[in-house]
Amino acid sequence: MRVLHVILTPRYSGAEILVRDLARIDAEQGHDVAIIALNPSEPEFECEVSGLQAIGVDWFLPKAPLRRVGRLYFLRRWVKEFRPEVIAAHTAIPSLYARIALLCVDVPIVSVLHAVNDYGVVKLAWMERLFRHKASVIASVSQLGLQNYVSQVGGQGLMRFLPNGIDSSRFLKALTSRERYRADWGLKEPSYVVIQVGRIDSVKRQHLSLKATLPLFAEHPGLMLWFVGLVEDSNYYKYLRNLIAEYGCEDRVEFFGSRSDVPQLLSAADLFLMPSAWESQGIAYLEGLASGLPVIASNISVFSFAKALPGATLLDPENTAKFSDAIRTFIRVRKRYDRNMQQFSIYKTANAYHQIFKEII
Repeated sequence: MRVLHVILTPRYSGAEILVRDLARIDAEQGHDVAIIALNPSEPEFECEVSGLQAIGVDWFLPKAPLRRVGRLYFLRRWVKEFRPEVIAAHTAIPSLYARIALLCVDVPIVSVLHAVNDYGVVKLAWMERLFRHKASVIASVSQLGLQNYVSQVGGQGLMRFLPNGIDSSRFLKALTSRERYRADWGLKEPSYVVIQVGRIDSVKRQHLSLKATLPLFAEHPGLMLWFVGLVEDSNYYKYLRNLIAEYGCEDRVEFFGSRSDVPQLLSAADLFLMPSAWESQGIAYLEGLASGLPVIASNISVFSFAKALPGATLLDPENTAKFSDAIRTFIRVRKRYDRNMQQFSIYKTANAYHQIFKEII
């Protein structure tokens, strides 16, 4: 099978991490696979690009960010070069551009929704109605995403729920070297690291993690708060920095930026936070659970499955006192949890994609 994935920007974010893992599995299973991006790779992600190239995954990357007509020409050129049997276009913008560029090209396209509300913007919803017919399948990583699509665009045609998956073995393997990783980051007992993974953006609500952790700094001199993720909203990042300066806890909070070593960071940490306002599914959430860390997350519906897993607490993170108490409890317990994450295996996800591809080719 010749599979082409279309993304916006190669970077450490949910959709792109999923595509990376799907491409790796496709290559391992002997499929011809390629990835087209409409923007150049972010520097931190270039190691992932080269890693996939080393196992036979083709990358088609522009030298500079593309705009409108340039994106259309770029897509047509490399689709003609690669000759895919099927295309998976991830997130709203790449999906729309792929369908417009290939209006007269007879290749099936799977449009994959990665956000809860991809077409909440009126202009995007209008464009989607115009080019909906070019997608053989509308797929979403969340049931809510499909429901919102039907209400905003319509429910005609083939639609599928395609939940994300992760490679849990990467996190379990990293855990075997926990002490070495803690030493690498200068952590000494009784250091306790609270970590949040996700882009720096108001929807991820890092400020709630900060406010909940703040009163505990005085109680636990070894307590640290780590934020891992690219800066999506620079104004929000400045807001967080100002809060940290106002609270005088600069030496207790660290921003790691976009990272390739998330399994190692999770191995070194002691507690995982995810107070998001909303998520489509949350690959970082799955990673936190797979690492065995105790997890405190928002009580949003997409996270509710974790209620059945040990060491997972769901709450309203805007209730700072309750959030702080939950962190305090896990600091006192200090343990990791053995969780069965088989239902979220990336191989299960890859198989679901392959079944759809076979159905429409």
